Amino acid sequence: MWLRDYLAGDKSFAEFSVALAERLAKQLQEQLSVSGYLVISHQRQGDTETLLVALVHQREGIGINSDHQAVPAAQLNTSQLTLAARINLTQWQSDAPNAQYVSFLKDRGGKKTRRRVDLAAGDGRGSRCSGGNAHAAQSV
Repeated sequence: MWLRDYLAGDKSFAEFSVALAERLAKQLQEQLSVSGYLVISHQRQGDTETLLVALVHQREGIGINSDHQAVPAAQLNTSQLTLAARINLTQWQSDAPNAQYVSFLKDRGGKKTRRRVDLAAGDGRGSRCSGGNAHAAQSV
């Protein structure tokens, strides 16, 4: 499995994230009719490793150019996420029978989306997901 290969050091983060993006695109294409930028982040905080996967959109904003003038600029719109999930890799690797290692921070697709993300992550063990309404903007 390519997630296990990445965590074992057999694949680079770039190889892993491209494989994940391709697999998610196929799995979610039927479910969601929107596009955006897929943000994938592997983080470590203390003894816990997590993987954040979020679909963010672009909006028009204002930036400052080299002449210190306000100009139109593209910005990531983290307040309107279509999908954001946090995978606790430490719990996932533990193989604990009751571990809920996937938390959806934002989910517009419901249970079908949760199952598709679980399948895209290459996990054949079944869905172990929990939902929530927390905003992912602070994590992205």
